Amino acid sequence: MRDHSGKFPVKKMAEVLGVSRSRYYSYLKNPMNRYKMDYEDLNVIIQEIYEANRRLYGSPRIFRELRKRNIRCSRRRVARIMRENGFKGSYCQKFFIAFLICCYYY
Repeated sequence: MRDHSGKFPVKKMAEVLGVSRSRYYSYLKNPMNRYKMDYEDLNVIIQEIYEANRRLYGSPRIFRELRKRNIRCSRRRVARIMRENGFKGSYCQKFFIAFLICCYYY
């Protein structure tokens, strides 16, 4: 559209291509989608959060942490990146620990 904006009206081109004019102008201001983040950058941030929380956080918690930092991506993308890098969250088996404590005192 940018190449032909001198020859044809933007309104007409937007109608033909099925794009809103506001979307076209916002693309001109910022060609890269502001919510898309480079894979490597996101990978580094996820690893940083994972290490800072003693390798306990899984994808839902890391996803929430990214949201707090105003980094927008999907929970599934976070899970996929974690799976590709071998990051696994841990959890405490409270019932089993409580069972052992009960057995020890009786």
